[in-house]
Amino acid sequence: MSISRRDVLKTGITIGVLGGVSGILLKAAAEAAGAKAEAPAANIASIPSICGMCMAQCAIYIDVVNGKPVRIRPNTNAPTSAMGICARGVSGIFTAWLNPDAIKKPMARRALVDWVEGKISWEEAKRQLMQSRGGYDDMVEVDWKTAIEIIAKKLKELADNNERHAMTFLFGAWGPTASMRAGVPIARFADAYGCGQITFDNPYCTYPRYLGHWLTWGHGHQAHTVCVDYKEAEAILVVRRNVIGSGVVTETWRFMEAVKKGAKLVVLSPVFDETASYATVWLPVKPGTDLAVLLAFIKYVLDNGYYVEHYLRTFTNAPFLIKENGLPLLASEVAWDKYNMAEPTGFAYVVWDLATNAPAPDAAAKTAALFGQFEVQLKDGTAARVKTALTILKEWVDANLAALAKKHGVEDFFEAVAREADVNIDDLKKAAEIVAKYRAVAPIGWHDPRYSNSPQTWRAVGILLALLGRIQQPGGLFLLTHLIMPYADIYTKVLKYTRKDVPYKTIRGMTFSEYTSANLPAIYVIPLAPPLPGPSDRGARPRPP
Repeated sequence: MSISRRDVLKTGITIGVLGGVSGILLKAAAEAAGAKAEAPAANIASIPSICGMCMAQCAIYIDVVNGKPVRIRPNTNAPTSAMGICARGVSGIFTAWLNPDAIKKPMARRALVDWVEGKISWEEAKRQLMQSRGGYDDMVEVDWKTAIEIIAKKLKELADNNERHAMTFLFGAWGPTASMRAGVPIARFADAYGCGQITFDNPYCTYPRYLGHWLTWGHGHQAHTVCVDYKEAEAILVVRRNVIGSGVVTETWRFMEAVKKGAKLVVLSPVFDETASYATVWLPVKPGTDLAVLLAFIKYVLDNGYYVEHYLRTFTNAPFLIKENGLPLLASEVAWDKYNMAEPTGFAYVVWDLATNAPAPDAAAKTAALFGQFEVQLKDGTAARVKTALTILKEWVDANLAALAKKHGVEDFFEAVAREADVNIDDLKKAAEIVAKYRAVAPIGWHDPRYSNSPQTWRAVGILLALLGRIQQPGGLFLLTHLIMPYADIYTKVLKYTRKDVPYKTIRGMTFSEYTSANLPAIYVIPLAPPLPGPSDRGARPRPP
């Protein structure tokens, strides 16, 4: 057996390196063992807390070692985090504590620092600020004293020049708790200073949707006060949302459980996002044309009898008789003696009872007509020409879609909507059939694009859900704040004010307190999301310090 010189050198070098490394490792191990023996035991604790990265507010534990957070894990005993928490929540230690890019000191634009230090005038500072708008290269770290001095100097200047009104508080806060927490001290300061106005992000974020819901349901809820019964849902209509990719974690879980069980999914989105990737039908609508698609769905439901008659008669104003001036006909206006009926003693709207072929108080009718035009004799000797609210809705939808068809030079409303939204007509028809046949529920999101027709878009969503009987019903949308909103009346009839009513004070002729006292026993409380199966550490308790 012969060994070359090169092999001898290679072998020797390898043995030498291994020997040196092993010696170093042994020495390090020995030193570590000695240090471990001398070091005191680590102080480890788990602190219960709540994640604030989205509206889910998941319950969490923060594992702390020697006073420093090292891990965030779910509290699997809580409904919101029973299955775990999302990647965003888990990464909170890095993003909020260890991230080298995290801003940990006040930041100010260089022009403001130079201004407060007397190096430049306010006019020059404004000029530089205009130039730097949209950028961040001129942002510099300052201490808290400098940051406060910049604000205080400008406030004093406004006060000295009698321009206190020019100061506006704009703060970001979602949810009533955060709004009240921030709003109270801000309001007190504003009162003391005598400034102009206080506002926050909702007018620029969610109010188009709120307004649409207020006008339709009499209830302007926020996203986190809405619960979709995904367990019973057979179809889901997603409008302007990416439930999977950017929704609240707990809702995403329930949403995906419904999808995995076979719920049909129709998605209206210009973007092929995560939610669209699971869609039964994805309609890549041109931005701002959602309303046209929703009107097509409403017309399809009305034309083909997919609306839920009992629900419309019981829980909506669909059968109410509406006068030519747009106001509902009240029982107090009708000449009941002309119909051999006693006048109702209490407040009531009027419907047309098919059983007697005559008007009747809404709560007394056996079978209220949903469609039709009628004449009703009034106390003043005149006859009111009235239509049911549902008839007016159908006329309005038909007229708008007819105008859209004329715009595109076609006769079929589906073809007109397909051209307007730039979608495939066969997909549009398939989506309408799914929404109508399976009575789709539409999850309500948070943010909303500010198109000019955004409030009407959300009105259309609300009307569609009402037609399909998907509000406050199994497989539908539950509004969880109906008892604390003075304009909530979803359980009986959508409120229509008379000229004598005080807005937001009268519900079916009663004050809010009277309504709540009279109807509380019949109003069931919607439970929060039930606990979901948790991971293997379900039931783990916090470790003591």
